[in-house]
Amino acid sequence: MYKTAVAVAVTAMLGYSIISQSNPLAAVQQFTEAAFYSGFHCQPAPYTMRILMLDPLIIHLENFITPEERRHLLEISAPTLERSKVAAKNGSEIFSTYRTSLSTYIDREDAAARCIYDRVSEFQGYEPVDNVESIQVTAYAKGQQFRNHFDWYGSDANVTKDRITTFFGILEADCDNCGTHFPDISANWTGLDERWCRIVDCDAEALTVLPLPGSALFWRNLHMDNTGDRRTRHAGLPLSRGTKTGLNIWTLREIESHSLVADQQ
Repeated sequence: MYKTAVAVAVTAMLGYSIISQSNPLAAVQQFTEAAFYSGFHCQPAPYTMRILMLDPLIIHLENFITPEERRHLLEISAPTLERSKVAAKNGSEIFSTYRTSLSTYIDREDAAARCIYDRVSEFQGYEPVDNVESIQVTAYAKGQQFRNHFDWYGSDANVTKDRITTFFGILEADCDNCGTHFPDISANWTGLDERWCRIVDCDAEALTVLPLPGSALFWRNLHMDNTGDRRTRHAGLPLSRGTKTGLNIWTLREIESHSLVADQQ
């Protein structure tokens, strides 16, 4: 049972239970698992959870992806990276100048990917793995970016499922000006613990999360009535130097109905 109002609020916004610690603000709950897939041992990932925002719900997960998983996914994805596409309203994928990175999808039966699916499932209250889209690796070099966009489809899309949540993980990063930017979420870190500045850009006026290798950023895309939350508009900033490789992990749910008015709020 949750023992603080904050934990109750987090559970209500997410739509399912994610933690059972007595003090969620301490943000030190560790999660582990042990499984074997095709000889690949799913190592425990004792990640640390820090709540960045309650509404919309945004959580930073440090050490969510193990070093072994990172090395494996970087190795197998490199040969198949190609120009990235974006999701169209009918659910198909198309090329767009909004997104200039490279990307590739990981085979769902890949051993390391299955370890991550299990972790993503458990974090979301044992969400069925079948509801999680195939993991997408996305790589950025100097000047490449993904301009402001939503991960959810919205009421005018010709789809029956929508992306209720997003995980964006970091496999590697050695870059400048390369965070994940939420232009519609104001941020003022003045007077707060300076350790936040290792995770976020404390000088930015809008929430900008830095790419820490092994970490993941989680957020909920939809309101509780399944309409898109426009505050979750975000961008992968154009790198001024270096490279960054991340993971997109989206969870789909059947959507009974949308409200266009609510989507536009």
